[in-house]
Amino acid sequence: KWHNAIVVNCTKTSLHYLTDLPFVRAVKFVGETQTLKSSEGPLFYAPRLVLKDATMKENGYTKEDYGVS
Repeated sequence: KWHNAIVVNCTKTSLHYLTDLPFVRAVKFVGETQTLKSSEGPLFYAPRLVLKDATMKENGYTKEDYGVS
C-alpha cells in the first residue's frame, strides 16, 4: 500500500484552491513561516589579486624560453 503525500509552501488563497482539486483527499495546515527581519551577509569575501613585480631574468629564463609574444 502506498502513502502519497506532499508538503506545499503557499498562500492561504492557494491553499483554498488546492482543497478543491479532485485528487486531494485531505489538507492539513501546519503553520506560517517566520519573516526574516534582516538578511544574512555572504560568508565569503572578495579575493584580492596581488602580482609580484618580477622579470624573466630572476628565474634564469629568457625570452627564448617562452618565445616572442
